[in-house]
Amino acid sequence: MIKFVPPKSFWFALFLCFCAVQVPAQEPEMRPPPIPSVVPPPPPDPDTLPPPPRLSWEPLTPQGSEDEGGGSAIVYVPPPLPEASIAPPPPPAVEALLPGLPDPASAESVTADVEVWRPEGESPQIPPRRLNRLAPAYVTGEALVTLKVQFDPAAAGKTVYSRPGRGIIIGENDGARTISSAGDCIIAAQLLPNCARSHIIFYCQGIRTILPILRAPLPTVIEAEEGTGGGH
Repeated sequence: MIKFVPPKSFWFALFLCFCAVQVPAQEPEMRPPPIPSVVPPPPPDPDTLPPPPRLSWEPLTPQGSEDEGGGSAIVYVPPPLPEASIAPPPPPAVEALLPGLPDPASAESVTADVEVWRPEGESPQIPPRRLNRLAPAYVTGEALVTLKVQFDPAAAGKTVYSRPGRGIIIGENDGARTISSAGDCIIAAQLLPNCARSHIIFYCQGIRTILPILRAPLPTVIEAEEGTGGGH
């Protein structure tokens, strides 16, 4: 008995048919949307368009020449206010004299002059005045000198206050003395050994007189006595 053997091409074709049956159906093919029935007209040709209108500019009018009836609002600017006048400064105040101060006319009567006497001296030193300050008076050694503070006799009965500086002592330290009827008062003073210079201040009725006192050799003291009080 003869056995039929199919050829290889038969088996290949059968395989393709089997694969075609197993493969799922493909998705429907994508199609473009339909063309609309209304199509916009094409843009106009630029050469066929009319030219644009020309711009017209209104000339500017000068300020203040606007027509009052034209309806434009008028801004009112008020004139500047005049500057306020500045009052002149007040006159300087004249200060009145404080109560208790001496009248200038009577100040001379309580201005002190001083005579400086040493125990062995034949004439005093009378230091000349320079405003409210006298010229220096000279003393030698540790001698006690006598100061005759002279005022005008019209100042009799008034009180004199004496204030010594450092390094000098007086009979009644910072004491008050009454001017005698002759217009003077007497004060004893001594310059301490370790002091070369000092001063005494006299007060009377608000007037101050300063007397500097310096230590000097005896010839200087004698020369000052002969030069100022030698003819006293």
